[in-house]
Amino acid sequence: MRATSQLLFAPYRLDLQNEQLWRADHLIPLRAKPFALLRFTAENPARLVLHEELRKAIWPNTYVSEGVLRVYLREVRAALEDDPESPRFIETIARRGYRFLAEVQRLTSAGTSAAVDSTTESSKTPAIVGRNAELARLRGAFAKASIGARQVVFLNGEAGIGKTTILETFLNEVADRDEVWIGRGQCVEHRGESEPYLPMLDALHRLAHHTDGARVIETLSKHAPTWLVQMPGAIDDAAFNDLQKKVDGASQQRMLREMADALEQLCLQRPVVLAFEDLHWSDPSTITLLDLLARRTERARLLVIGTHRPLAILAAEHPLRILAHELADDIARNCRCLRSRRLRSPSISETELSAMRARRYG
Repeated sequence: MRATSQLLFAPYRLDLQNEQLWRADHLIPLRAKPFALLRFTAENPARLVLHEELRKAIWPNTYVSEGVLRVYLREVRAALEDDPESPRFIETIARRGYRFLAEVQRLTSAGTSAAVDSTTESSKTPAIVGRNAELARLRGAFAKASIGARQVVFLNGEAGIGKTTILETFLNEVADRDEVWIGRGQCVEHRGESEPYLPMLDALHRLAHHTDGARVIETLSKHAPTWLVQMPGAIDDAAFNDLQKKVDGASQQRMLREMADALEQLCLQRPVVLAFEDLHWSDPSTITLLDLLARRTERARLLVIGTHRPLAILAAEHPLRILAHELADDIARNCRCLRSRRLRSPSISETELSAMRARRYG
């Protein structure tokens, strides 16, 4: 085929001059308008492309309804064999627009290639190579959570394999979106008895210091006072003393119920992402909380991500090992718990190698 400008996103390529979609040497039929939609989103990867932006770019003089856009998107997804429930290429942001998930390279007529950067998100997202599948998995889970289908995802792998890098990259992407709360908790190895719910309390502290942290504290005060009383400094001394009297003698069952209710209230305001690192060191109470959050049938815009070492190295009676196996086999109706994916050394494609060389050598 003639050397011309192309967009590459494995295993597909877009011939922009001839408006054709290829997979290796196989031409995939795609009508002009769906092709234009695919091209525009691929030329703006990683960022939210609004419906109105698409309409102005592709049909500047014609009004096109969201229903028509959905029809064209279905054609694109069929051509890419992209599952809307777990997208690898295009995710739908309900009532707002679409986001292209895969890494994109532009191949010019001179034979050079360079990554196509998002104009809004690339500056914050560290470049990682060989982890597109894992990132697509997280992006797909967030897309589901954003429309109310709560999600729990476990990333497991040996120490140093890249779990934190993947998590950081994904959270940086999410942080650039409007109106998303992100809470992060770190589990710490203990020689003796560990503090119950330590990573969850860590995440709540971070949420409370968010730009809209006052709304988080207000929600905790109404729906989870047993948790707020464990966060000295979040409220003034007088309110703290009154709260202590109200929650004195509270049971673990009450704490679990309160946190589940409080998170669902927060999710009514905006999507919530909770990320817990090194769950293999977690206390049993935190694992019990994760179990409850995963099995609740109430819809919630909640995504919970946990990183941990391989389950095989944990004792058979370790609560995390038991939980991971139970969630994989017994999924609650409104919770799409994705099976744990053990991270290995990344498999790097030629496209990703080209991107790495371009970033390194310019």
